[in-house]
Amino acid sequence: MSESGIAVSCLVFEEESSYRVWDCPRCRESVILNERAMGIRLEMEKAMRRKEGSALMMVVFVIALLSTIVMAILEMNTEEIQLMQNQVYAAEALAQAEAGLNDALYEIRNDSSWTTGFTAKSFNNGTYTVTVSGGTIESTGTTGQSYVAKVSADVTIAASGPPHVVRIDTLRINE
Repeated sequence: MSESGIAVSCLVFEEESSYRVWDCPRCRESVILNERAMGIRLEMEKAMRRKEGSALMMVVFVIALLSTIVMAILEMNTEEIQLMQNQVYAAEALAQAEAGLNDALYEIRNDSSWTTGFTAKSFNNGTYTVTVSGGTIESTGTTGQSYVAKVSADVTIAASGPPHVVRIDTLRINE
């Protein structure tokens, strides 16, 4: 405090009219303020409240924005995991179908007139079904998760043998 005025937050008020006692919330000291200083103090407090309110609004906005971004990233990751799982199951179904084709080729090498085929033959947590008609072998593989893939081959069987030579002329996958 100076002799001619009151120091409040680096401001000195020198007018000597009616004074009021004010407890400063920052420095915890009691000071005597005149009417003009009280008006300035009240306006400063209002401005601080407005700033605090706008800061709160900014924080809420930033948190909402970050939450939205995190949720979008999590959703994308979930979709990518599902796509990857579908790829794995599709590859497994194709492996089932190829196993059926290989099994049929084995039987034809041993007996060129073999046309019996297989129905729901178990293999690696799934099944395959093979049909043979003329020179075409069709194999359908099904996984334990019900994914399906189909492989067909047009073949030519040599007359000499056994074992007979089997040539694949055309191979079709999932057609």
